[in-house]
Amino acid sequence: MREEMEQLNQVLTVGDVKSHVNIIKQILEDVMISGTHYGKIPGCGEKPALLKPGAEKILSTFMLASEFIVTDLSTEDNKFYRVEARLTHQKTKTFMGSGIGECASLESKYAWRVALCDEEWQSFDENLRRVHFKKKYQSKEIDKILQVRQDMYSLSNTILKMAKKRALVDACMNVTACSDIFVQDLDEEHLRNATVRSNPEEVKPNKPTMTKQSVLGAFKLAKNITALDDKWKIACHNGFADDAEVRAAYTDKKGELSK
Repeated sequence: MREEMEQLNQVLTVGDVKSHVNIIKQILEDVMISGTHYGKIPGCGEKPALLKPGAEKILSTFMLASEFIVTDLSTEDNKFYRVEARLTHQKTKTFMGSGIGECASLESKYAWRVALCDEEWQSFDENLRRVHFKKKYQSKEIDKILQVRQDMYSLSNTILKMAKKRALVDACMNVTACSDIFVQDLDEEHLRNATVRSNPEEVKPNKPTMTKQSVLGAFKLAKNITALDDKWKIACHNGFADDAEVRAAYTDKKGELSK
């Protein structure tokens, strides 16, 4: 009992906290890929948005397993799910914390879609169609978009998955305390829309997130060919596909692992 009380009263040292933060930053720099694990939207601050694949990378690093508890709050005209993502340590089975995510078919992006043509828009009842006004990105011009209601039942699985995704990211940020590095408020769809809206002249290409030395070091640490190939893909994404030294290191390591 005394040992348990001592464990409960134990606090992290400053060094422990710094090490924890550095691990997350290292994952961001050496493992995560912009647009896949995280993303930025012009005009929405400097912090990247943590996406589900990125959250999964962080959770696997800290050996955290997730379990989802789904509450169906749907009504006759609205598919609505609230999900709690509970995280436990894979080895000790200790409960570490949780996160909450919700999604509903009445959210604008699920409730409405762009009409295929004027004829389709006219064919819907007045209460099932609308004219949506939207300000163009970095412009004073206004778009007028004809929209019709979507079938909420055909979106049921999509809405449930989105609620689970939001809960998982929330849990990851709560338990690993990475909200000083990431924000959560953005989904992958926001990133896709931002790419379409952005002025190409104002969007700067992503800088490589890995140096050549970190790439070569990652190759050396690979324990099997699958892990090595994953490192090679990341290296290619960072612009090292045509680097002779990197290619040679990859080929040599693959030959070594194939023996």
